[in-house]
Amino acid sequence: MHVLAGPKMDPARIDLVLQFTLAAAAQEDDLWQRELGPIHLIKYAYLADLAHAARHSGETYSGVPWRFYHFGPWALEVNDRIPRAAENAGAERLTFNSAKYDGERTRYRLQDDAVIDRLARLLPGEVASAVRHAVHEFTNDTYALLNHVYLTKPMLRAAPGDYLVFEGEEREIDEVGKASAEPEGAKLSWKQRKAQEAKLAALRKQVRKRLAERVSKAPAPVSPQPRYDEVFFEGLKWLDELAGSAIEPTEAEAVFSDDIWKSGTRGGREVP
Repeated sequence: MHVLAGPKMDPARIDLVLQFTLAAAAQEDDLWQRELGPIHLIKYAYLADLAHAARHSGETYSGVPWRFYHFGPWALEVNDRIPRAAENAGAERLTFNSAKYDGERTRYRLQDDAVIDRLARLLPGEVASAVRHAVHEFTNDTYALLNHVYLTKPMLRAAPGDYLVFEGEEREIDEVGKASAEPEGAKLSWKQRKAQEAKLAALRKQVRKRLAERVSKAPAPVSPQPRYDEVFFEGLKWLDELAGSAIEPTEAEAVFSDDIWKSGTRGGREVP
């Protein structure tokens, strides 16, 4: 089934996803990673819709019409809800001047990290799980997040300016990367998740330490030293002659047909 969005746009759902995203970012250890800008919030809202569509025959959670705009998915309806949703969640609005982007930039940071479990209960499991994992992986790393959403299937099947088409995938949400839905009866609170992650991190650290000790005790391999004599340099000269004359630097402009956006290779449909 192919649809562009849900049956009707739901502003309350948009606000809930945006607030949950800020709450998920508030769980990060580093203070600066908890600050999300509009571009981050929009992309996380897209990933929420992507996860919902995968479980619901292509129907998105928010119902907004997503488009391929510049380097990623975009919805003006989501962008316009950000200030109000952040304010209602009690998020702090931070502004700073950016010489790189020539103007004032805005970030939002939620101080209350205790609301995430309450908000999670209001969202479908696959949506909450997708946002949790994505925020933890990318936080406010703009380039990594943009690259991730750009490579999702709706984007790969569209050309700039197109509306995005979501598809249902019965038993997988590989699009979101590490965002498989949480099984019923196995939902953990955020504090329980953090404790579990801390135990796994400690176990990994212990394993790495033991491996490092084994490597340090192993005898170092003895490699023969090269001889830089006349035969060596004559051999290099002979290889250079086989390569032919050096390529002169030049400037050129590559032109591609607009058909490349809808090619099967770009969408992964002709790649084995």
